[in-house]
Amino acid sequence: MSRRGLTAIAVLGLWAIGIAFLVRRELFRPDTEIFAEMGLRITPGAMFYAVMRDGDHIGFASSTIDTTETGISIVDVVVTDAGGNGPARRAATRSEIRLSRGMRLQEFRLEEDA
Repeated sequence: MSRRGLTAIAVLGLWAIGIAFLVRRELFRPDTEIFAEMGLRITPGAMFYAVMRDGDHIGFASSTIDTTETGISIVDVVVTDAGGNGPARRAATRSEIRLSRGMRLQEFRLEEDA
């Protein structure tokens, strides 16, 4: 075989090895690495909602997502004035979730005020 043929085989062999490493890196990544990458794509924001019962506005709810250097914070708040036929009773529920950038639960807190 000529020198040119051996060089072509060597180049194609190195190319195949490079493709194999690329496929291995992309298809067999650990879940923590995938979740950490997803955590970088989360955009902070707040959403507000009306709480309704039988067509009557009885409260509000909000959800906020905030990102920090170390993780993600999610806070949900629901406040209602639900008295039915009796006197109005104010009830509030707040949940706070802290996640790492790899989407691992670090802290969960639930507070109820009735």
